[in-house]
Amino acid sequence: MATSAAVLASATLLLFISPLASARCDSLHFNWSDASPYTHALAEDGIEPLSLRSGCALRQPCLFADDVTLGNAMLAATGSIFPTFQNRLSSNDPSIDDVLRHASIVYDRDSEMYIHGIGLYKGPEAIGEYRVVPQALLNFSTLRTDSTLALPARSHVLSKFTQREEWFHLGGSRDVEWSIDYEYYPCSVMRRAERLAFPQTSADAFIDSAAADVNATVRRMCEVIVTHCTAEAGALQFNSTDECESYMTSLPMVDAACSSGFRRDLRRPGQSVPRRRKFNDA
Repeated sequence: MATSAAVLASATLLLFISPLASARCDSLHFNWSDASPYTHALAEDGIEPLSLRSGCALRQPCLFADDVTLGNAMLAATGSIFPTFQNRLSSNDPSIDDVLRHASIVYDRDSEMYIHGIGLYKGPEAIGEYRVVPQALLNFSTLRTDSTLALPARSHVLSKFTQREEWFHLGGSRDVEWSIDYEYYPCSVMRRAERLAFPQTSADAFIDSAAADVNATVRRMCEVIVTHCTAEAGALQFNSTDECESYMTSLPMVDAACSSGFRRDLRRPGQSVPRRRKFNDA
């Protein structure tokens, strides 16, 4: 079975439930496709994405919710009710403050987000801050979903998809493949863990987009950092935007510690513009 998982809220959310012949009734039915996509408009109209498969009995894994109710609640919390990423193509595009507030709702101090090739983030503050820095720079829409599986009784949603990411300050776009596994707490819409993976081509596209216009990348990073990483919040990094930009522009695009033997593996320690943009740990 594919190691992937998630449901993305974007301008168009296209999902297709993969058949599992040996455990057909373990998963819910997602009757949407490229020809008939599930969109934000449908969600806002109260149309639920998941239903019981034909011939399967309704089960109630939780005291107050059957599996269909729980599965739809998990998807709604992930995508349209408490979105933890910005997307200007969405009618429900949250502000940076909304993202941080939503993170405090859907994650607890033990929640983890692991991104293959990048690292582990733990707790609502770390996960929320990661999401508002790089994702505030882009618009995205789902091109296709290779597989999506909702398993509410096991508290999982798994998905593999390709989305077009448009970096608004660069005037260009990349098609990025993602595989995500959302693990929820039992009988809850809160997320215990997220596991994200993407191929090396996606990592390369991320770094290339930062290099395309360093000044624009640095300017946007520093806007986010100076606005939200303040002394009042106990997270002061720079006293001014000019100080932030001066430091960021002094960094190379690729650090030898990152590239030697690992090419562009962002897990490696180093000082570079793409790494600062990804980790925001200046």
